[in-house]
Order: sequence, then C-alpha cells, then structure tokens
Amino acid sequence: MFCGLFFFSVYLLILLSSYSSISLSSIASAASQIASNFNVSGSVHSPVDKEKSKMEISAKETLADPSSHSILLTFRLVDSEGNPISDRQVEVYSNRGQVDIIEAVSKLSQYKAQASNISDLQKDNTNQDGIANFRISSFIPGEAVISAIADNVVNLGSVKFTFLPPPFPANITISVGLPGQKEWVLLSPPEQNLSPTQKAAKRLVNSGTKVKIPFWVFVSLSLWFLFTPVALLVMIGFFAKIRKVEKEEFALLKTVAEARDLNSLQDGLKDHRLISNRGG
Repeated sequence: MFCGLFFFSVYLLILLSSYSSISLSSIASAASQIASNFNVSGSVHSPVDKEKSKMEISAKETLADPSSHSILLTFRLVDSEGNPISDRQVEVYSNRGQVDIIEAVSKLSQYKAQASNISDLQKDNTNQDGIANFRISSFIPGEAVISAIADNVVNLGSVKFTFLPPPFPANITISVGLPGQKEWVLLSPPEQNLSPTQKAAKRLVNSGTKVKIPFWVFVSLSLWFLFTPVALLVMIGFFAKIRKVEKEEFALLKTVAEARDLNSLQDGLKDHRLISNRGG
C-alpha cells in the first residue's frame, strides 16, 4: 500500500509539471522527500529451527575422483518443537564454485539429471521426514567449504571437506605426436561412470595430466628397446661360443698331455728293460 501511494504521488507531480513550470529536478527532490517519509520493511518467517536442525556428513575427506569417491551430506529440518518439516527447500553451494560437484540425491536419476542444470541440482526439497541428501564430489584436490541455506532465509552453517589427489597414474594420459598434428594415445584413464553433471564439471576443469611424447623421441626409444634385447642375445651367444671353444681346447690340451705322459712312461719301461737285459 505504501509503495502504491508513493508512485501515485510521483505521478501527480509529473502530471502537474506538464501544466506548470516545475522542473524535473524539483520533481526528483519531491519524490525523494516522499520516499523518505515511508519506511517499508518486511521479514519472511520460516518454521525451520536453525539450532535444532541438523547437517551431517559421511566423511571429512575423500579422493578427488567423482567416479568412485564422494561425500554424502544430509540435512534434517525441524521446527522449534523438533517436528520434521517437509517440502522445504535446501540449497547447497561451495566457496570454490562449480569445480565442486553438488548433486541432490533425489535428482540423480538419468532423466532428472539431464533435465536439470547445475544450479537446480544444488537445490532440493525435504521429504516427509524433513530430510534432504546431497552428494558432494570434485575433480580438483584441495579444501572446500560447503554452506547451506534452508527455506531461502535460514543459514544452516558450513562444513569443510578435503579432496585428496588421486594416486598416480590414475588420471594420466600419454600420447605420441604423429605427423599431421595427430595423436596416438598409448595410455589413458579407464572409462569412468559419471553423471551428466560430473561430465560437465570435468570438461570445465580439464582435470588430469597429459603427457605428449614427440614422434622422434618415441621412434628413438622404440628402436633402443627393440635392438637392446637383440644385442644382448647376440652377445650372450658370442660369449657362449667362446666358452665352448675354450672347453674344447682345454680337453684337447688335456688329451695331448695325457698322450705325452703315456709315451714318456713307455720310453721309461723300454729303458728299464734294456738295462735289465744288459745286467743279466
């Protein structure tokens, strides 16, 4: 009512200015004076009791890998008497923005996830037990502060999460640069089962490590790894052959030595017989 009276007064001033010499600056001054005479204020009451309502988390840290690691954030809204409040909106947001993926669990079906944008997934209404669940995940390691507002006016507070770096090489891609600005992927992360929101966040942050090997380096390393075993086999065969020859030579020398010893023994026996015959 006050706003209507204010605009009506401004309208009368403008109407009078068309029939008099009232300047626009005078009209603005008068409108400002009229507005100062009205103190329009209002507050929205919510039955949600901030002190008795609860916010619970399943863990304080997890890996920055949304495909298999996430944190469950649960809200339970109650009134001053502890009774659950249903059909009241809870909105969750992160201090890091959209790099942290916030998804209402009730909207995680494929149809609802595709039909909703990111901001819609960060909101949900409580069920008949006054409960609303959200799944929190991220591709970016680090600490995140998650806050929530209930019923658009009740600040439910905030909580800190820590997203740990995934183990190496869980998120690494290795490729070889080919002529013509093409690539040959040697190693890539396994296919992840991601929701549409998680896929959008992955494109946004461009997570993962990409290693591109120059073509000439790849060829050089390939030839080295290919010919090194061959060279080792050749060397092993060569040394084995030398060893075999050494054994054969040793056996021959031993045979010759034995033959010489035998001849010497026979000559000694002959000499002994001759001496014996002469003595007889």
